[in-house]
Amino acid sequence: MTLLQVALLGTVIGVPLGYAMQRTNLCFNSAYREALLRRKTPLLRAILLAILVQMVGLALIFGFGVGGVSLNVVPFFWLAAMVGGFVFGIAMVYAEGCSSTVWYRVGNGNMGALVTLVGFAVGEAITSFGFLRGFREWLQGPQITLDSGAQPTLPNALGINPWLLILPIVLVAGWWLARGRPGSYLGGWDWRRAGLILGLIGAIAWVVAWPTGWHYGVGIVGATGPFVLALFEGPQVLNWGSFMVLALPVGAFIAAWRTKQLRWQVPDVPSTLRMGTAGLVMGISATLAGGCNIGHTFTGVPTLAFSSLTATLFIFLGAWFGNYLRFMRPRRIKLYGVGAK
Repeated sequence: MTLLQVALLGTVIGVPLGYAMQRTNLCFNSAYREALLRRKTPLLRAILLAILVQMVGLALIFGFGVGGVSLNVVPFFWLAAMVGGFVFGIAMVYAEGCSSTVWYRVGNGNMGALVTLVGFAVGEAITSFGFLRGFREWLQGPQITLDSGAQPTLPNALGINPWLLILPIVLVAGWWLARGRPGSYLGGWDWRRAGLILGLIGAIAWVVAWPTGWHYGVGIVGATGPFVLALFEGPQVLNWGSFMVLALPVGAFIAAWRTKQLRWQVPDVPSTLRMGTAGLVMGISATLAGGCNIGHTFTGVPTLAFSSLTATLFIFLGAWFGNYLRFMRPRRIKLYGVGAK
């Protein structure tokens, strides 16, 4: 397959995904912050619904071998998933956006997101190909595998048909979702519409990407770092994921232009330094964990992979800790003088 064909297939998913993300105002950092600090859950519900839609869709795709697609998950290097996930969760609080957010917000004219994105790309590159590669390999050394040799997923570990887990999960989570009122985040799509569309695009991404050699769904890690490597080795190092993420700002631009939300946003110097540093840490930690909130939570959790379930838990814990450090603790000190001298 030629590089042009790979680019076109990446664009097929990237443009509509960027459009949907912009219309949803999708951001895992905002979803966690809204739930933790304001007890508002439209974004969290949209994300959960997208996961459930993919969970069912992927089980059907894997089961029937649609497009030759089969299950493929990140190895369960538990220590790296825990450490990398936790640090990533903290970093995205200070970056004011998750890994997908910084890509599509560039299409809105957000230059702060571009700064974070550059930091993320550099962080991924130095951890995947550069001087931190040895540390990554060491941290990812401890792995848990299944005696059967099957991929490390919950159904495989229990030796049961995936549907025996998928159906109860969908029923319980669906019950919680059904109790939620219609709502959106910052005037975007209602969470029900957002979750359904994002989930369908996420499932279809596996089928579109598979023929190119990208044997996964939507992911940011492994897609962003190659842009740095391409500066030295040429565009042939770019993959389906690279062209998919490159198309995200295009889809977001179209959505922002249609809804008259397109505007330039330039951060001040302190914010630029903070976002750039946080982006660098996000790129490093996500690469250590083998994925970020998109590769693990959005795409990996629907496969019930141990790596993604673990990383997602620690990303959330890191986000909670980051929100505590940046927002909750200063507010508490200001209101009650706790810890103030």
